[in-house]
Amino acid sequence: MIKIKHNKHKVDLVLVVPIGPGSNPEYVIDTITSFKFYTRSTHKIILLDDSQEQISEKIQKIIHDCDVLYTPRPLGGWAGLYINLSNAYQHALDHYDFTVLLKMDTDALIIGAEPEKHAISLFESNPFAGMAGQYPYAYNGELWNIRWPEQRIVNSTRSWKFFDARLLI
Repeated sequence: MIKIKHNKHKVDLVLVVPIGPGSNPEYVIDTITSFKFYTRSTHKIILLDDSQEQISEKIQKIIHDCDVLYTPRPLGGWAGLYINLSNAYQHALDHYDFTVLLKMDTDALIIGAEPEKHAISLFESNPFAGMAGQYPYAYNGELWNIRWPEQRIVNSTRSWKFFDARLLI
């Protein structure tokens, strides 16, 4: 059997924004606008719409260059969010070659230039790392000392890149 290799689109950063029931489209637009304004790297935005109200359709009228993943039915409670996020992360892995994946809430804002720069550098110097933790700056622009938790997270999340969930099927 011959397997066809699909070329993935190369970007530095993938942004995932989960949109749940009751989300305010204006907040999501503000979140994405702040991300696009301050980010300098190549990127792709994935909206994960679990609102059952097609909120992403309203957002796409203003922000056109997003992948939108709809959840056909609510998956319930807190576990539903994690299942939906897993689907969005799998979509990112299947379609994009990227260094960093950032998940933002619908009411979050980027408030400083090049928020991805540190994360890209961290993952390039730690290629087996799975996650890096939180953004290193506080709301007032002061630098947080996140070195200890960041290194601990990097060291303890390395194994996911060696795991293939398809082996469980």
